[in-house]
Amino acid sequence: MGKVIQLPISIHTTTPPPPPGLSSGLSSGHGSCLPEHRGRSHPVAGEPPNDARGEFGGEVPPPRPHQAPAYPTADNNTKKKTRANILIATLNTNGRASGTLGPSQSQTSKWPAINQMMREKRIGILCLQETHLTHEHERQIDNLFSRRLLVLNSSDPDRPGNSAGIAFVVNKELTNTANVKMTVLVPGRAAVLSMKWHNEKNITLLNIYAPNNAHEHPIFWTKVREKWLEAGLNNPDFMLGDFNLTEDPLDRSPARLDNENAIEALRQTRNALNLQDSWRLTFPHRRMFTHSSSNNDSLSRLDRIYVSAALNESTTDWDSYISQVPTDHKMVLTRFAPPGLPHIGKGRWAWPIGILSDESLIEKIVKLGIETQQEIEKMTHRDDTMNPQIAWMNFKSTMNSLAKDTAKVHMAKINQHIRQLTKDLHHTTNSQSLDTSNDLRSHCILLEKEIEHLQKKRYKNAHLRAQAQWAIKGETLCKYWSKVNSPKKPRDIIYGLRKPGSPHLTTKSEDMAEIARDYHDKVQQTDLLPEEIELRHQTIIETLSNIPCKQRLEVPPDTLLEPLRREQILEALCSSKAGSAAGIDGIPYEAWRALHEHHTAANRSNKPNFDVLSTLTYVINDIQINGVLKDVKTVHKG
Repeated sequence: MGKVIQLPISIHTTTPPPPPGLSSGLSSGHGSCLPEHRGRSHPVAGEPPNDARGEFGGEVPPPRPHQAPAYPTADNNTKKKTRANILIATLNTNGRASGTLGPSQSQTSKWPAINQMMREKRIGILCLQETHLTHEHERQIDNLFSRRLLVLNSSDPDRPGNSAGIAFVVNKELTNTANVKMTVLVPGRAAVLSMKWHNEKNITLLNIYAPNNAHEHPIFWTKVREKWLEAGLNNPDFMLGDFNLTEDPLDRSPARLDNENAIEALRQTRNALNLQDSWRLTFPHRRMFTHSSSNNDSLSRLDRIYVSAALNESTTDWDSYISQVPTDHKMVLTRFAPPGLPHIGKGRWAWPIGILSDESLIEKIVKLGIETQQEIEKMTHRDDTMNPQIAWMNFKSTMNSLAKDTAKVHMAKINQHIRQLTKDLHHTTNSQSLDTSNDLRSHCILLEKEIEHLQKKRYKNAHLRAQAQWAIKGETLCKYWSKVNSPKKPRDIIYGLRKPGSPHLTTKSEDMAEIARDYHDKVQQTDLLPEEIELRHQTIIETLSNIPCKQRLEVPPDTLLEPLRREQILEALCSSKAGSAAGIDGIPYEAWRALHEHHTAANRSNKPNFDVLSTLTYVINDIQINGVLKDVKTVHKG
């Protein structure tokens, strides 16, 4: 563990920070029956940066005579974990380029999609197979994406641009790449990634692209074990990739057993490395396929992630994902949440700025605002159940609900369609008739094709938005330009704070925030004797009275006690910085500006309107006079 610094409270961290603060977040194939061959970052002028944004159901209990040895499975493995974590994934890209993603002359057209996918899904480490990269391709990728991605590739020694090839892609925003090391065991087929994890711990991943020919597997896996021993490596935490065979008939449809010699070679290797198929142990009767062949309507789970037995409890959120990268494989993902790291939530919701152009949303909010304004103005008496603060809290709560509904409709139409198709695919995949029905298997493949089409459409739309934004702001010194050209690095984490008066550490972000807040609130009172408090007060008064007249404020201090006026709130709103982070309520300054502009335009036309500034004046004056209600919800803040 890291160094513990003794203060009135203790900070448990790897780097000595000043009196406690808090930083949340991380800072952290094909079957043997198929053919062998399958298919520094600064933006370049005129081109946008390619990183700009834009369970499976059913029970199937067929006979399993050749099932791998069973391990005990923990029921809580499927529970949601909120501890600081990293998403680990594997994907067979089936090459480096696709004509559907860019010009035919582009030799690395799949990599912008890989970059965007890692950003959107927040993947920490991605293992790729069939990369088909030469040294020149690696240089091109590094020039385009090295600001966000660290790419470590091992090519096929004989045909580097046309066959095999594996790569590790590390997200610099989420992981520390300072001590990353790749060890190649079998060029283009097997390599090991070692890197420092939190609290100076190491994480080791073995990336595998096994041969298509099942008869080559015994030799391949023997070579992997021999090279592993020669390198003197510790057992890996994860082994993932395209294994080009399945260990269990349940992992193929129609169900069948693969080459037994190949299976035995794989099992000997993973048993020697103390690895297990954690997804299969957690879901012993479910089916998930990562590769489909439309030639013979067959499905298989060739892409897998094996996990060290010691880390089985630390993996969760298993999933397969049809990505926007054109390939005949799905990406397989798992979330690694090691014990001892702080608990981190999803973060607060905030308005997407884009929905402010939705006239229907503005009209609904204005109508709601008029009702709220009238309710406040008609209040003849005030109590704890009826006052401007309660009315304003209810208004903002309903306003946020309307914004969330609008965001779902406007910004997630394709995502909703993808989720529904994915749900249908999972249901069909686990049908008891899947092995005997060609129609069901064909339906699965058709669903996968439709999801792939929608993912490509999502990618294209996001890429066009990125191009437009780059065309407008790419050559202008602005926030966007600074963000695009700034280096990517993970945030530092405070792993735990010691509770005052207790030897125990807390790793929950909420508790650590409260400890840090209390510390800073009391820091000026620490070690202050009671008799010194009055002396301190008198000293402050005396110091203030000795300020020269020319240096005193021209406005009498009593003015600060007067209720705020509408024009003062307008001045504050106009002075607010655009693009600033929203407060706790999730509402940005731009929303209040939009409502004020709507009020101004409606006033010119003598239409009924919502005067947001007048209503805010009522609410703020009520707070000045009566204080903030103790039982108001979080939405009232901000």
